[in-house]
Amino acid sequence: MGEKPITSDLEAIGKEIAEKCEGLPLAARAFGRMMRLIFGIEEWSLLRNLHAWDAPVNKILLPIKLNYDRLPLTVRRCLVYCSIFPKGTKMGKEQLIELWMAEGFLGTSNGRMEDIGNQCFSYLIDNYFLVDEERDELENIRSCKMNNIVHDLASYLSKSEVMKNSEAYPGVDDLSHIRYANLSRDTENAQEFFKTRGRKLRSLFSRDSIHDSWNFKSLRTLSLDGADIWELQSSIGKLKHLRYLDVSRTPIMKLPDSITNLYNLQTLRLLECRSLEALPRRMRDLVNLRHIHVTYHHQMPADVGCFSFLQTLPFFVVCQDRGQKVQELESLNELSGRLAIYNLEQVRDRDEAAKANLREKKGICMMEFVWSPERESFDNDDDVIEGLLPHQNIKSLKIENYGGKKFPSWLLLRTPGTGDSFPLKNLVNLKLLHCKRTEELPTLGLLRRLKVLEIIGMNTIRCIGMEFYRNEGESRRETLPLFPALKKLSLQCMENLVEWRAPALGGESDMIVFPYLEELSIMRCPRLNSIPISHLSSLAQLEICFCGELSYLSDDFHSFTSLENLRIEVCPNLEAIPSLKNLKSLKRLAIQRCQKLTALPSGLQSCTSLEHLCIRWCVELTSIPDELRELRSLLHLEVTKCPSLDYFPEDSLCCLTRLKQLTVGPFSEKLKTFPGLNSIQHLSSLEEVVISGWDKLTSLPDQLQYITSLKSLYIRRFNGMKALPEWLGSLKCLQQLGIWRCKNLSYLPTSMQQLFLAERLEVIDCPLLKENCAKGGGSE
Repeated sequence: MGEKPITSDLEAIGKEIAEKCEGLPLAARAFGRMMRLIFGIEEWSLLRNLHAWDAPVNKILLPIKLNYDRLPLTVRRCLVYCSIFPKGTKMGKEQLIELWMAEGFLGTSNGRMEDIGNQCFSYLIDNYFLVDEERDELENIRSCKMNNIVHDLASYLSKSEVMKNSEAYPGVDDLSHIRYANLSRDTENAQEFFKTRGRKLRSLFSRDSIHDSWNFKSLRTLSLDGADIWELQSSIGKLKHLRYLDVSRTPIMKLPDSITNLYNLQTLRLLECRSLEALPRRMRDLVNLRHIHVTYHHQMPADVGCFSFLQTLPFFVVCQDRGQKVQELESLNELSGRLAIYNLEQVRDRDEAAKANLREKKGICMMEFVWSPERESFDNDDDVIEGLLPHQNIKSLKIENYGGKKFPSWLLLRTPGTGDSFPLKNLVNLKLLHCKRTEELPTLGLLRRLKVLEIIGMNTIRCIGMEFYRNEGESRRETLPLFPALKKLSLQCMENLVEWRAPALGGESDMIVFPYLEELSIMRCPRLNSIPISHLSSLAQLEICFCGELSYLSDDFHSFTSLENLRIEVCPNLEAIPSLKNLKSLKRLAIQRCQKLTALPSGLQSCTSLEHLCIRWCVELTSIPDELRELRSLLHLEVTKCPSLDYFPEDSLCCLTRLKQLTVGPFSEKLKTFPGLNSIQHLSSLEEVVISGWDKLTSLPDQLQYITSLKSLYIRRFNGMKALPEWLGSLKCLQQLGIWRCKNLSYLPTSMQQLFLAERLEVIDCPLLKENCAKGGGSE
């Protein structure tokens, strides 16, 4: 209780409360929190004398019930409703709020009921009644789950009103009082329930088709998600109180025209309805529609501008032939969440684009502008994009297949007429995809909240210069960090990018660049000759792949003290990799297809946390350093397809006491024996070996017979070997044996019959062995 004195009277009451908890930690913690908040003899006495102690609630549920009782009424109703879902169900946040709204828990006005729903959801998350399960790119909660114990309480509280899994709560006989039903299967109980005509039923979740006899006049929610139905009966139009309809993931081909009679409908979900051809023509009659969820473009309803309360519209497809013009969005200022606009090449000019009135849609936080990739004319792209200025609240922006020569003025750091402010100052994620004609990157270095930047397929960009970091006219005296919040930077498919310049660092300069960068990915930039990376102390992942002309990396890796994953692949002109000294956090290192690399980077012994080391197709690599023995955390080691390698330290493997998986060979054709395996018998943790040979090797390395812990052995390309050794039968723990492309292998050892734990034998492309097997003789 901190500094508060505990009198003998308080202590006595506290002990009585502790006894009532019956040794349950969850109960003790819950009451302990409450006793801190209400400190005093009178308050503790009230807590001790609660009637809830005598209620027919499991004592495990009691502390949660007491916390539940303190929730606002609206929040309690929302929580109990979640019991309609089976335990462990992942519930979408948006879907829950739409369901609560349909039930009337959030009020009945045409205002922002969703705001109340968000508050209720946050309340339940903050008080641990719901647990967040999945988040989106902006770290907003997308889905949640309910703890099993909380679910038990919610089920108990709703026992007289809920039927789930087609069964009522034990002891509930009068099915006419059921208000919420989840009929996952057709049972006698479910059939009996249908006979009652569900006079009080308000929510129905079912995977069966709707029959005409279903006359649920009070129904507000109907979910047929995943049901095996091909059509909806026209009688659905009689459900006048219906506010929520979900036929997602069904093979339904058409919605009946009567659906437009559902004037109170607020939410329509049609996700992944692959067979659904189109929506009814008079969808505009659904005047109360607030949320439309569709997956495919042709399912976008016509006349969306008529839905004055609309808040969810995942995309808008411009199509002049069907009268779908961007100005339909003009009055939809209640839109929120994500909005993508497709076929922007069909917008005439800036003035027409501005009629979408995006700058007034303050609820939209994720915006996508997409042009069609297959087109010949790019004449109006520059003009159109200028009219698409979004609201400054935008946090995520994607521009795809844009064909203009330069990006819009509103994407620049400072724009005339905006008071020298940043138009998109709240931007967190920015993706510039396949803008193949744009000649320079926008200046982004001073966007204070930008965390993710992806630049892909911008083929015209030849140089990343200082304009990428700051405007040329910016005062040099300013010492603001550049890209101060950026955590992920990805450059991909930049076919003509030759040069990447970085601001001068160190010396007299106190400029800071990428102070919080965690992930850097440079992929498929075939002409890029150098990468200026240094002083990135927060970097955790570095990927450099398919950069054909890359010959030089910064020689300054020592500052990468947080690096955990380093991957360098298909850089055929890269001759050296900087020292790995000080990279004590490195866990994964992969170097593949670097044809000019003759040696692994120095400082390998410093990588004391390294768990995965993969070296493949480095054709000029001649040796593995002796420092390999220092990598005592290594779990997986792969050194394969290095045809020039002729030195592998013999006593190195015995030090790798945690090694579980080893993949080695082939190496130099000059070698007559397999190198590096003399001490392998000491590896008691080794479970899998994949070994590839070459023509001069006439047998498997004998050292393998001493690996008694081996569970999987795969043998590849031992073309000089005619028979497997008899000692193979001594590998008593072996469960899987693979023999691949050993063209001269003819015989299997009789000792294989001793492999009692063997589960799988796989033989691929061994023609002589196949021939002997066909004869049906010998051990084969």
